[in-house]
Amino acid sequence: MGIKTLLGGNTEVTFVQGYKRDEKKEESEANWQEISLEDGGGSRKEEQSVDVKVKEERALLRKEAAELAAQYDEVILVGGLNHEHDSEGNDRADMKLPYEQDELIREVLKANPNTVIVMMAGSPVEMGSWIKDAKAVVWNWYSGMEGGNALAEVLFGRVSPSGKLPETFYKKHTDCSAHAVGEFPGDEKVRYKEGVFVGYRYNDTFGIEPEFCFGHGLSYTTFAYSGAEIKRNGAKLQVSCDVTNTGDRAGKESDVVEVRIGSSSRNIRIARVL
Repeated sequence: MGIKTLLGGNTEVTFVQGYKRDEKKEESEANWQEISLEDGGGSRKEEQSVDVKVKEERALLRKEAAELAAQYDEVILVGGLNHEHDSEGNDRADMKLPYEQDELIREVLKANPNTVIVMMAGSPVEMGSWIKDAKAVVWNWYSGMEGGNALAEVLFGRVSPSGKLPETFYKKHTDCSAHAVGEFPGDEKVRYKEGVFVGYRYNDTFGIEPEFCFGHGLSYTTFAYSGAEIKRNGAKLQVSCDVTNTGDRAGKESDVVEVRIGSSSRNIRIARVL
């Protein structure tokens, strides 16, 4: 509806389903909180239980989507997670997209490289099998009732995106420090065995390259930074800089200015400290 609202009521949006879920209940009927508690706080690996008929239907839906994508100049592919995977008390077993969406994305990108991937999800997913072939990825999160209008304005260039990632997007779940120290999936108790090596500290110290760093985010315009200055007031440091829009269109910049210093402790070997 966001696209039709933006472009006008006579706009025709051609849509195909692309993939099929395998829930016995419709999403509107399912109690995801209850389901996650029944699963003991761990997300089910749905691919292990999908029957042959569903897999065959998914293959047909992917074929239909790829054939249609090849007929258009540009394609918007919307995928992601839902509240079965993103919910309180529910840990995902891995970061893979459910419902064979990776296969769908790869097939559509092959049919039409001018495809924008829109992800509606509340947590990172693996993108390694197709990210290099995607022209753009828009992370929409769960953006609420006005999300469709906001997404349309970004996709069609009416508004320049300015959001930045509030967390690190790992390439795979085994890159995360909590998994590396053997904490996942755990025993219903949380032990922070990674100590100070959380997030960027773990990545920098142990050479982990994420898919996207904390604070990553692109724009339709460009910005320049100048006049960086650090002022000391007792035990406090104040960091500032000037940000200038150097592009040819309006835009906002919400970059996180990071100041990192080396650790002087002999006991803790952290590569850099924010």
